[in-house]
Amino acid sequence: MRTLRRKLLRDLWGMKGQALAIAMVIVSGVATYVISVSTLDSLRETRAVFYREYRFAELFVSLKRAPESLAESVRAVPGVDRVETRVSAWANVDVPGFPEPIRGLLVSVPDAGEPGLNALHLREGRNASPGRDDEIIAGEAFAKAHRLRTGDRIGAVIHGKWKALRIVGIGLSPEYVYEVGPGAFFPDPKRYGVFWMARKALAAASGMEGAFNDLSATLSPGASRQRRAKGRRQPWGAIRAPTSVGPHEPCG
Repeated sequence: MRTLRRKLLRDLWGMKGQALAIAMVIVSGVATYVISVSTLDSLRETRAVFYREYRFAELFVSLKRAPESLAESVRAVPGVDRVETRVSAWANVDVPGFPEPIRGLLVSVPDAGEPGLNALHLREGRNASPGRDDEIIAGEAFAKAHRLRTGDRIGAVIHGKWKALRIVGIGLSPEYVYEVGPGAFFPDPKRYGVFWMARKALAAASGMEGAFNDLSATLSPGASRQRRAKGRRQPWGAIRAPTSVGPHEPCG
């Protein structure tokens, strides 16, 4: 046995270069794995904090048109925690100097105060003023793609009417961290963007005064996400089934 051990040591010493290279590869692989796992955990924690601080909703329902009274009946559903109604509208957007068609989604924000759910994080500028119907907040990805800043102007056709709009803020929302247009598989910020406008201004521009067509909610722990909204949305022309997301899943 001693002879075999001495032979093994002599062989290893003769291949010390190869043995050292193999050891370094193993060490590098283990270090890369540890760094990747640590980075992934850090990203998950950062995402969870972002969703929590900006009140990311768990349930989303799109309708054609529903009265505000419907929100109260949804709040009364067992398992529903918080409910917020909004107005959303599609628009054809025109950016000066960009000749191709652009599709935009306009989402309302409260005229006073911050949204109760899916709050905005302003990267630049301010919120839209409730008394102005030409002010919008542009999504950061769209603004970067077109090199837009606060104070720039764009045009949009909303509900068949042309409207000149001024960008007063550039922001992010947990709901639209990944801005993908309808039918698309990948983001195209040059041809699709998300914008936010004061509730009254957007309702007037889209013919939704006194009504809403978008509802988001959070649920109590253990509540069923799909069944709580089923049956409440059908009389008001549901466009899509309720979309539910977990506390760490993006939507949009």
